[in-house]
Amino acid sequence: MSIEDMQTAEEGREFSDKPTSSDGSLKRKVQSDKQNTVISQFTIRNPDWSYLHLKLVTTASLQASIDSTKKTKAASIDAVTAYLHLQSALERFLGVHGTAIPLDILKVDGNEVWVRAPRQDADAVVAAAGGWVGGGGEGWRVIDWGCWGPSEGEDGRDLFG
Repeated sequence: MSIEDMQTAEEGREFSDKPTSSDGSLKRKVQSDKQNTVISQFTIRNPDWSYLHLKLVTTASLQASIDSTKKTKAASIDAVTAYLHLQSALERFLGVHGTAIPLDILKVDGNEVWVRAPRQDADAVVAAAGGWVGGGGEGWRVIDWGCWGPSEGEDGRDLFG
């Protein structure tokens, strides 16, 4: 094999062993590259899920934000408590129908929670969480929500960081 043939083979071109001259001798002929074709293309118009970024606001966290001289650490929440608070908010807002909305707790970081809910129920979850006040005066603040990730317009590093 000559150097030219090896270079052509490295470029990914195919060879055919068909006789190309009139005397019947075999010479290799380089076939032209074919362009890639698009097999299918689609657009997701209605995603299945919405993502919510919530922050639990407590009387202690409000006092800490007002009193900046004190070095108090914000209370953290666990996934089970966050889920129970959200279920309480949904039940208070929509009754038994609210508790039927499936919620997935994706991440808990301190007093911030990332939640996944069905797209068609996202408005109800935002309204229920934003308007809920618990027995101890705690409530949810909706930081961000949307259908295309934890925070639209950003890369989602806050979720996985």
